[in-house]
Amino acid sequence: MNREKAEIRKKLDEMIRYQKPEERDQQLFEQYIEEFLKELWFHRLLLGDIIKKMEEFCKCYIYVDQINCNSVKVVIVCLAHKNVAKWKVDLAVKCIDDVLYIPDDGVDFVMEMQLKELAIRNATYKNCL
Repeated sequence: MNREKAEIRKKLDEMIRYQKPEERDQQLFEQYIEEFLKELWFHRLLLGDIIKKMEEFCKCYIYVDQINCNSVKVVIVCLAHKNVAKWKVDLAVKCIDDVLYIPDDGVDFVMEMQLKELAIRNATYKNCL
């Protein structure tokens, strides 16, 4: 992450931590988010919450080590009989592949979910049904 992105991230963190949602300059806040999220790595990041849900779903331990912005090292551990362990590990690999997959049609479900989760944590999410 270059210096400019680090400054934007710092400003975003300060706005999130020290300002209530109703006190924020919403236009400036959205501008910071737009600039910060232009980086592709955010959209393909395996966040802790996503990994926890995968572990619960697959019933195995998943450790992700991000080597750089283009590479991750994934360790999947499962204690079970051979066939059951193979099934659980295959399921975990499929889940990880689904998260890291970049669709051709431009409708990125994972990115939308991550952005919604970010908005919920910031208390800026508005459900538009």
